[in-house]
Amino acid sequence: MPSEIWVVDGLAATSLPRTLVDVARRGSFETAVVMADRALAAIPPAAEGVESFRVTAGELRSELHGLGLVQGVGRVLAVIEFANGLSGSVGESVTRVTIHSLGFPAPILQQEFRDALGRMFADFWWPEFRLIGEFDGKGKYLREEFTRGRPTAQVVLEEKEREDRLRALGPSVTRFGWDEARSPASLRRKLLGAGLPLGR
Repeated sequence: MPSEIWVVDGLAATSLPRTLVDVARRGSFETAVVMADRALAAIPPAAEGVESFRVTAGELRSELHGLGLVQGVGRVLAVIEFANGLSGSVGESVTRVTIHSLGFPAPILQQEFRDALGRMFADFWWPEFRLIGEFDGKGKYLREEFTRGRPTAQVVLEEKEREDRLRALGPSVTRFGWDEARSPASLRRKLLGAGLPLGR
């Protein structure tokens, strides 16, 4: 039994650091990164009525160290090294894992751009190739937390205007969704077609 138990909504559970370490030890790299990305986020969004927690990479290393010699240490360390609280969604985390597994250069996450109308943030940015990558999940057009009461058509038009603003600054923009994120062959074609070379 783990030494530390957290009580969440009245239920006993392993602590978040222990849970993440256990998933990284036994689960897939993708699943562990998705969970760690979310837990490392500086201001993780919480669903109404659900308490939100966060961890640091140091806490994950400390939890792993406390387990001693256990199976899967290398996998946990790889997840801690790769995970990044800047991923804005599960889709972005999954895409980043696929980009990494294919051998493309690592992107900068949530890069800020500015024009006369204000600030914009790009999901993925490869400055040496002047390429922006945007994960285009359906949620941003359909889910209330993203649409904030606006009609889907308005959200689509605003996203198109935002992309035009980014292109006007000089970079090219490529978009990918779940089909590419979960299909290495599809994402490889998309990124190569956008001018991003394989880095390794």
